[in-house]
Amino acid sequence: MTKKRFIAFLIDLIIVTILSIIKLIFILSCHNTNDIDIVYYLYNSIMGFLIFSDIIYKSSIGKKIMKLEIRFKNDEIPSIIIILMRNFFIVTTWPIGLVLILLKKELVGDMLCRTKIIEKED
Repeated sequence: MTKKRFIAFLIDLIIVTILSIIKLIFILSCHNTNDIDIVYYLYNSIMGFLIFSDIIYKSSIGKKIMKLEIRFKNDEIPSIIIILMRNFFIVTTWPIGLVLILLKKELVGDMLCRTKIIEKED
């Protein structure tokens, strides 16, 4: 399961990288920007995607491809607000999350929102 989650994360990271590069090309071709603006736009693009990626169909593209879903620990489907909170905590606490995923196999957002990732049943 951890391997599938990691692959799903890599898929999402590739997608956000491609989208960020497209946005960067657009920004550079349309605006006179400085380095700070470029960093700001890229940071907002990446953070926005990572926080909001699970909103559509309650799963990111990577999770969809790897057939994973977010559920409460009691197997109920979480609301969009819970998913947003989960992703916000994951993005804002990622250094702690790296350690926790190695030790407990659980991210900060999952712990705080009482969610888990399960394999989707067909």
